[in-house]
Amino acid sequence: MHYLDTARANGVDDLRVLQREEWRELEPEVEAVAAILSPSTGIVDSHALMTSLLGDLQRAGGTLVCNSPVLGGAPTGGGLRVDVGGADPVRIASRTVVNCAGLRAPQVAAALGTPGMVPAGALRARPLVRALRALRRFAAWFTRCPRPAGWAFT
Repeated sequence: MHYLDTARANGVDDLRVLQREEWRELEPEVEAVAAILSPSTGIVDSHALMTSLLGDLQRAGGTLVCNSPVLGGAPTGGGLRVDVGGADPVRIASRTVVNCAGLRAPQVAAALGTPGMVPAGALRARPLVRALRALRRFAAWFTRCPRPAGWAFT
């Protein structure tokens, strides 16, 4: 199966193909001919997660800065100096900086003079998914596969 090969190539090596009977034991409310079970991956409601993390940040005295490109920076004795562009460019000093640049996180870390702060594989969400397992309402999460009549279950 193409999906299993792709998953293995991306480091997900615990997928299992479930036949109808096995799937029905796991999720009796959802009809399926077969399914792929992925115990170590899942789908995250990214908007709800970001809203929750923003609340945590603000309660701790932090500030979210949007539409402000990182132009450069450097480590300092007490944290990090960040040169921020945008409509009102500014240089700030912070004890802690959270690099949320997604796929551009390695480039942002390099611009800040901290390229080693984004280790290889840091963009994988597997630990976060494990931490969020308690939020599930169904025994599995569902996502549409890129083919007719196909769904993926995690």
